[in-house]
Amino acid sequence: MPTQDEEIARHLREALASGELAGTKGFGKPLTEDAGWEATPESLRMPFKILRTPASYPPKSSSFTSVRRCPLLSKVAGRSQTASSCVGGSATSNKRSRCAWKRSASTARSRRAGRAQRKTAIHERCFLQTGGKPSIEPRFSGKLRLQSHRPRDAALTQLSPNALLVSAIFEEVAKGNGAPFWEACHDDVVWRTIGAGSWSGEFVGKQTIIDEIFRPLNRALVERATIPSRLIDGGDVIVLQARGRGLTRDGQRYDNDYAFVIHFRDGKIARYEEYCDTDLIARVLPDRIAAKSMPKPA
Repeated sequence: MPTQDEEIARHLREALASGELAGTKGFGKPLTEDAGWEATPESLRMPFKILRTPASYPPKSSSFTSVRRCPLLSKVAGRSQTASSCVGGSATSNKRSRCAWKRSASTARSRRAGRAQRKTAIHERCFLQTGGKPSIEPRFSGKLRLQSHRPRDAALTQLSPNALLVSAIFEEVAKGNGAPFWEACHDDVVWRTIGAGSWSGEFVGKQTIIDEIFRPLNRALVERATIPSRLIDGGDVIVLQARGRGLTRDGQRYDNDYAFVIHFRDGKIARYEEYCDTDLIARVLPDRIAAKSMPKPA
């Protein structure tokens, strides 16, 4: 018993032999390109153009070779070739198309499986490194993650001079060297820490900031380090995320999270805004005024 495709092919051959098909309006001529055809992407038009004249389908087309690179288009192309083979295409070319489509689908499945295995391996390594517990804090690799918010037409990897300066400063700060920071500040630099506690407020001038913030902090802590994790380049405004590592005189951990908003003027720091966990400051650090009178740590 013939299949439906074979019956269709037989009727088309009989209609072509009797002249009935030749008398059809538009026979042998390209179809009128309507709005739907114009809206079809260029890469999808070739398969449908071939089906316009099903009685004269070419046995092999180089266009299908390029279409098969996309799994979705290769599927469309494979179906088109199967249908047209019934009215003029050879069985050999039809078989080649199906084999090529199967190879493409198999390759896509293998790639997806490989990506899934790599992700699983990464999660397993993270799980083992953290002793079977999820890691909450990101590990510092020694380099900043740099992100540019400059216009799209600029290269994203091209950082502004201010961003490069901040990156260099905090690489030194992470080592315990704060001299480059003060060298990059204007004499009238403004330091602002959010909140309403004794450590909060706005302080103007390098020496004032040292006397009112850093000297009391160095007396309250026996260990102190600031480790940067992310830098966002805004040109004259740079945002730096960092994690503090500190230890008080009475053995309490002071590990604060920071977001520093750094404003530049003429290539130097003019304003420095510190956003952090002020509740942690109030719970762990002593009063700022009282800390100023503390003796230096041994």
